[in-house]
Amino acid sequence: MSLNTLYLQDCCFVEAKGELDADTYRQMIQILDKAIAAKLRNVWVDCEQATAVSTQVLRMMLQHSSKADAAHINLVFYQVSPQLQTAFKNSGLDSVLRIVPTIKEAYQYSRQQ
Repeated sequence: MSLNTLYLQDCCFVEAKGELDADTYRQMIQILDKAIAAKLRNVWVDCEQATAVSTQVLRMMLQHSSKADAAHINLVFYQVSPQLQTAFKNSGLDSVLRIVPTIKEAYQYSRQQ
């Protein structure tokens, strides 16, 4: 799995590719910590090319979505692959995480906050 990041104004764009495992998610935590330190308002994660996610990572996602909320960061997942959609739904995270179809909806969600 790889994560590519781009910082632009008050937003961090993250592109996730491959399987989301514990090592990759630790990188995601570092990105979130950097966003908090920089007082960014948005972290948007493109999951179109993400193929799978481990149970451990699903638990970590729940913890860190709360951390983002506490820091007033809009953590939004978009273009979620069918494999991840199924994992999120089966774990119940689809009701906790902000998941939208496209980057346009991520932008619209963030503007409303």
